[in-house]
Amino acid sequence: MRWEEMSSEQAAVYREMLQRGLSQRRVRPRESRVGPGLRIAVAGLGAGALCAGALACGLLSLDPVVRIREVRVEIHGPGTVTPEQVRAQLALAPGATLTGFDWREALARVQSLPRVGWARISYGWFHRLDVRVEERRAAAVLMAADGRVFEVSADGVVMEPAGATLADLPLLTWDGGDPRTWPEPGRPLAEPGAADVLQLLADLEQAQPRLWGGVSEAHLRRDGSYEIYWSNAPTVVWGQGRVSPLRLRAWAGVMEDLRQRGDLDAVVDLRLHGQILVRLPAEDKGASDRATG
Repeated sequence: MRWEEMSSEQAAVYREMLQRGLSQRRVRPRESRVGPGLRIAVAGLGAGALCAGALACGLLSLDPVVRIREVRVEIHGPGTVTPEQVRAQLALAPGATLTGFDWREALARVQSLPRVGWARISYGWFHRLDVRVEERRAAAVLMAADGRVFEVSADGVVMEPAGATLADLPLLTWDGGDPRTWPEPGRPLAEPGAADVLQLLADLEQAQPRLWGGVSEAHLRRDGSYEIYWSNAPTVVWGQGRVSPLRLRAWAGVMEDLRQRGDLDAVVDLRLHGQILVRLPAEDKGASDRATG
């Protein structure tokens, strides 16, 4: 039926049907934009809000998720520090979590062990603490008149003996050394020149082990200089301050030359800048004073 042939009632009904059809066509495209992805996102936001509310009310806890599950300890050095000692210093309570773990305080406790020279604590997958420790190496021993014995590291820190027997290390002595004034284990030795001679002994052990093996004693003088004595020769070495690697090699060469010549009764002076002075017994006037660069 054409429009002109419709009655007024029929035309009104037809218009209403057209209007309903057009409105449905306009609404459907808008409804189609609300796809599955948006509905999932809305659901996720709702779940997140519920979890946040539960956490705020104390109904849920993240502790099981962030709990520390393992502690791995790696130690480099002579082996005087044990993993058990390091774990004890961490003082982890049962069920400790990463969020409640005080990294700075735990590191300070590990480094408070006298034989720990350096330490690092880091995170390892999955919820594991990785602890790396570098041990101090003893460079000399201290012996008191009452028989007490301590070890001292290259950086001057006094330490309790590591074993039941006396370590095979040079003896460190000094003028006016009173055991009652010695620092407690874990504290540095502050005697003048101590840092220099201890570092020299450590460098000798690493770079010139043959020369170091004969050292019996290092003696500090009041002015901060030091004397070094050998157990198998009457040689005495005078020094003051640090000895560079180049100067250490030159000194080792001088000592080897004296050994080969049989001139073991000698005084070797390292205190002069740029040269090493060797003094032999007075009766050998022709070679009593020699200097080598």
